[in-house]
Amino acid sequence: MWNALPPDLIALFNKNRTIQMVFAYLALVYTIDLYNPSASKSVIGSFLYSALLFLWFILTSKLHLKPNLAIMIFIFIGFLFYKHKSLKKDALSELEKKKESYFFQQEILRRQIKRITHIQHFCFFVVVMITLIGNVYYMKEHFHQYYNKDKGPLDFILKYLFYGSKKYYPTKT
Repeated sequence: MWNALPPDLIALFNKNRTIQMVFAYLALVYTIDLYNPSASKSVIGSFLYSALLFLWFILTSKLHLKPNLAIMIFIFIGFLFYKHKSLKKDALSELEKKKESYFFQQEILRRQIKRITHIQHFCFFVVVMITLIGNVYYMKEHFHQYYNKDKGPLDFILKYLFYGSKKYYPTKT
């Protein structure tokens, strides 16, 4: 795909990390709007939703292997419960369409859907907590290694989030 782009544009992407970030963010906005139009009803909503996901992406890209694997597992579990919940919702809507009274079956399905929703919320909470705790731990490591080489805390945080340590703090060979 990259070979189809002009060489000057490829060189710009390779040299400029800010351009890479802007391009990745805009690709995320486009992808969310294309594949999940219900996620954002307005242009501003689409950009804000994408900004949250992009921030989460940046934070998870700064984690060690084990927290990333744990996050992937909990996202997968949440996805499985999402699919299970959608099947329960379909069954509930089918029961509601029938003219006979299936009150008890409907009530059982509603309770199951509610329990599944609680499990999904728990998975989401665990993913957010792993991301935050993992970032604090990882940032603390880098802070002790690299902070004295920066101009101040904001400079360190921006470099930590958007550039990575290898570009600004090369390792000794």
